[in-house]
Amino acid sequence: LKRLSDTWDEEQEKAIKKFGKDIDEETAADFHRFQIPKGCHWSDLRKAAENQGVLIQKITQKIEEANPELLAQIFGNAPWADHNKMPPERLERLIAHFSQQDLSPSRISNDLMGGGYEYLLKRFSDESSTSAGQFFTPRAVVHLLVRILAPQPTDSIYDPTCGSAGMLIEAATEVKQSGGSVQRMRFYGQEVNQTSAAIGRMNLFIHDVEDAQIRREDTLQKPKFVDSKGKLHQFDVVVANPPYLPDEQEVPNELKFEPDMALFGGKGDGMMAPREFIKAASRLLKSGGLLALEHNEEQGPLIAQELSEDFEGIATYQDLNERPRFTIARRK
Repeated sequence: LKRLSDTWDEEQEKAIKKFGKDIDEETAADFHRFQIPKGCHWSDLRKAAENQGVLIQKITQKIEEANPELLAQIFGNAPWADHNKMPPERLERLIAHFSQQDLSPSRISNDLMGGGYEYLLKRFSDESSTSAGQFFTPRAVVHLLVRILAPQPTDSIYDPTCGSAGMLIEAATEVKQSGGSVQRMRFYGQEVNQTSAAIGRMNLFIHDVEDAQIRREDTLQKPKFVDSKGKLHQFDVVVANPPYLPDEQEVPNELKFEPDMALFGGKGDGMMAPREFIKAASRLLKSGGLLALEHNEEQGPLIAQELSEDFEGIATYQDLNERPRFTIARRK
């Protein structure tokens, strides 16, 4: 919210500098990437003497509603108004601290802001009792995977288990650093966890990756990128670090297939096993498209075996300890 407010202020200053202080709202709107509704600026939050958590929820909801294409669901469902999780005194100190900071783009670049955001994600993952991979895949692994994958400036890239959207962001960064433009690239992601999906949307926005869509739902049960007839969209590149389950493990209810599951060729064995994910990925790729899967040492041989039917050029890459970490293959 502070970043959005400071960005809007900077854009407004540019408009005033060009047209003067008497500039009308319609002309000024051309300088803004998004709208900040009346009463929804950071300064409005700063003025509030109490119930700041409730106000944050109202403000962020109004901003999302005012910007459905760019900022829909970007703030997630953080319990700002829950005094047990966010005591009012702590929230007040947090607001006071950020009020002293200038987070405008000219002061804090997208890369710097994004780097700080991902640093916090990693800290959260390291300190959380949940699996770190739920929110954050190690940057070094993602960087190497994408460098080898070598995405092109015209690619459509899809991450069916996108989490914090780190792989999509790295793909955009790789193209830019190789001298290309991302104006013709398209980025897509799906994520079952609502909090992770919101984190991914925020991460993409902070990194200035605008032409991206993140949708929330289980990729295998309810793929969201389909046409009006239920036919799957296909992409040039699919990258993922999916949550595998071994066959012998008891399957949580939320991972079981729905009875009407049909888009991926019918019901599987009721779990998100590697073979089911690969079967899905083969239908999400265009002919000649590239698939890149991160995995652990035990999953490597199984993945290579399962890929052999529909893919070619299968290559598994190891880390410095010679352990298989990810596999890249091309759709036949």
